[in-house]
Amino acid sequence: SGKRGLAYNTAKNTVSFAQAGHASKVSWAYNWYSTAYTPWLDGSDTSSFNPALRYIPMIHSLQSDVVGVWSKNVDSRPQDTDAVLAFNEPDGCNGGGATCMAIGNAVNGYRELMTKYGPQVRLGSPAITNGATGIPWLKEFLSQCNGCQVDFVAVHWYAGYAPGIFNYFKSYLEEIHNTFGKPVWITEFALEPSASEQQQVEFMKQAVKFLDQAEWVHRYAWFF
Repeated sequence: SGKRGLAYNTAKNTVSFAQAGHASKVSWAYNWYSTAYTPWLDGSDTSSFNPALRYIPMIHSLQSDVVGVWSKNVDSRPQDTDAVLAFNEPDGCNGGGATCMAIGNAVNGYRELMTKYGPQVRLGSPAITNGATGIPWLKEFLSQCNGCQVDFVAVHWYAGYAPGIFNYFKSYLEEIHNTFGKPVWITEFALEPSASEQQQVEFMKQAVKFLDQAEWVHRYAWFF
């Protein structure tokens, strides 16, 4: 379907996918950065990203080291890049990859750094969490960013295992689609590590079947 992707930390982890003769349906990848090689993880290795995959740049935050290389890297992106992703979990303030951004700052940053690429590629919203703050944050962002080009909504989803957990996953994504009326990218999702391998596989099989069939889900990436 062309929907399946990878969220990766080091480029060499992409080489097992989308190779000739393999059954992989993975077609795209991103790494929370603006080039396929994350300097602090990949060092000088610029040859290990799988060229069979479409690389999608992301501006993780408004930190100076991220913003300072953004335009240069995106301007020199691979020719098959067809989208760019915005800020990572701006509604989250509990560490990890969350960026805990004030909405006004996010709006100004989006206008300055994202919208100039609108004529060339699709633009993704900031990627919200499935916590209580996610949907309200994105509603206010879109209200303040009036007139901004936002072609799809990016979301994350994590939860602990429980009977019927797939129903929560499905209903959350349907709420996202019904609330914002835009195509959806799920750029991170998985059960929390406390789930067993069997539980992860059971959930993944249900999730992938649903995501592949939902026309309004354009792309998704499992991450663990």
